[in-house]
Amino acid sequence: MTRFVGLTGKTWTYDERQNIGRGGGGVVFAGSYEDGAPVAVKKVNLSDAGLEAQRRRDREIEIGDLIAASHAAEALKHVLVPLDHAVVDDVLLIVMPIAEGSLAKAIQEDTLDEGSRIGVLLQVAQGLEELHSLGILHRDLKADNVLQVDERWLLADFGISRDTAQKTATYTLSAFGTAPYVAPELWEFQSASVKSDLYALGVLAYQVLTGQCPFRGPENSDYRRQHLTEAPADLGDQAPTSVAPLIYRLLQKDPARRPRDARAVVEALRSRTGPLTPAQQRLATRAQQAEARRLQVEAKVPQSAPQREDFQQQAYAELSLVLEEAENIARPIIPELTAGASFDERNFWLLVPGGRLEFEGWSLDSASTQPLISAGAVYLHKIAALNIRDPHANILCEKEPEGRLSWHIVQFEASPYIPYYSKGPRDRAHGLSREQFIADRYEILRADSNSWTMTKQKLNSDVILELLGDLISL
Repeated sequence: MTRFVGLTGKTWTYDERQNIGRGGGGVVFAGSYEDGAPVAVKKVNLSDAGLEAQRRRDREIEIGDLIAASHAAEALKHVLVPLDHAVVDDVLLIVMPIAEGSLAKAIQEDTLDEGSRIGVLLQVAQGLEELHSLGILHRDLKADNVLQVDERWLLADFGISRDTAQKTATYTLSAFGTAPYVAPELWEFQSASVKSDLYALGVLAYQVLTGQCPFRGPENSDYRRQHLTEAPADLGDQAPTSVAPLIYRLLQKDPARRPRDARAVVEALRSRTGPLTPAQQRLATRAQQAEARRLQVEAKVPQSAPQREDFQQQAYAELSLVLEEAENIARPIIPELTAGASFDERNFWLLVPGGRLEFEGWSLDSASTQPLISAGAVYLHKIAALNIRDPHANILCEKEPEGRLSWHIVQFEASPYIPYYSKGPRDRAHGLSREQFIADRYEILRADSNSWTMTKQKLNSDVILELLGDLISL
């Protein structure tokens, strides 16, 4: 048994021989309070975590603290309230009430009888209502994150949740949920909202009633197409006629067509749990048919493959997230740091006293970029010399075999064996102008040239922080 003291001053123990599950990037063990009361302890090894994972866990602690602080006043009944947490060496320990099981397991083992399924969905909707009333978006609602505790169903795992009072997406930059549950607008890199949580609730409701999610991928590119352009299979007689129209509304592609908030869903479910009169049954059947037709009409015609413009939009949205993450890391060190973007969000910059780090995206025709998705240049400017356009490096976005888009930063250096070199300065690493980049694109993609050598690395927040350091040192 391992013993530790939490931030509340209470003493807890857990047994690493009793693994009872996984969640939020950690392993959950059976544990107990000092009086012997059983608890669950989630253990997360921070030493192996990358920056994004570390921030996710920090966020889980922050949201957990916010929920715990609100627990007494709000009387939360359907949100799992963390009991305590501690950081011991490089290990984060989160103490939680012991759960009897997850909704995912109940669905898989088909232990929910027909009469209880609507009640389960009502409790999940109540949990969302409670969470939203605190100004928190869950952002990863799924069957695995709904746990049964003392015969109640509670929302859990707040690793990528967001406090809507925050003005930035700190700690939640690239994570936006689990693919089968992700709302259409999030696939287009719009901001998460109450409506995107409601869409996930619709997916969960469909799953509870049918045993399967409405969209089944299997790859992320398949999920994106399905959520954006396809209608789910008709519920038929797998859902009560009184509830099916509500589920269809939750699954609308357009957020504006979904219910206004979780409270509206709670009220709708409460009003539809009793038996229907024959007239109500006929009306409910027509409502179900109308909502199903609306979903079919709203779904766009799938294209055989995403267009280059779609990939470019996705690429620059991802680049923006990487820059925002770097900005959030750097600001405590450089309080004067400011950021900006062009109207079309293809050019981005970070300003520090006396200097400017600029990322310039290029508009290139498809012939000149194949097989690239996009490219651009990086500039390090002293404020007194903003008119000098000598690229410090280049950026390029490529589509990886599994369909993901990946940004890299590249620099070139003159080969010492070539007497004449016109690509840039011979005495240092540099980037290429747009015209030179296009002219040399095939050699760049193959890293094949006898006039220069090229270095290439993945563009992430650490690289951007190095660039800021280079700028400050100019």
